[in-house]
Amino acid sequence: MNRNTPRPLALVGEGVSAGGILIGRAVTERPDLFAVAIPRVDAMNVIRFETMANGVNNIREFGSCNTEPGFKALYEIDAFLHVQDGVDYPTLMITHGMTDPRGEPWQSTKFAARVQAASASGKPVLLCIDYEAGHGVGLTKTQRLQERADIFTFVMRQLGIKDYQPTT
Repeated sequence: MNRNTPRPLALVGEGVSAGGILIGRAVTERPDLFAVAIPRVDAMNVIRFETMANGVNNIREFGSCNTEPGFKALYEIDAFLHVQDGVDYPTLMITHGMTDPRGEPWQSTKFAARVQAASASGKPVLLCIDYEAGHGVGLTKTQRLQERADIFTFVMRQLGIKDYQPTT
């Protein structure tokens, strides 16, 4: 393969917490760049941050819907509001902890459902809720390792890596 030979798309993006906001928005802005995206313990509908239990704490960092600049900034980074019908979205693995005190799980479930309904790619959009986890802090070593194993196995399967494909 020389430099001019096109390569298969294999960009994988993962983000946790505010990084999950970034990955969600990157996927809705440029779905063509990603093979797999993994937003974790994220807020995908940030325009509603202030209505959440921990939302007021986020105003200094992300802005407030009560001001025009704040509303515009929150709208721009809101992944949920930028999902469009008929778009070829990449494979998604969206994770959240049910006891997350910083970002509420409905944000991830709402985003997953919207992308599942909108996507024309036919690629999987998985929602993984851990009923014993929160915002990623306080996980045991075993929980962290299991989560990483699940994510890496999923990514390698989606990228078509031979040893991670189902056998007959």
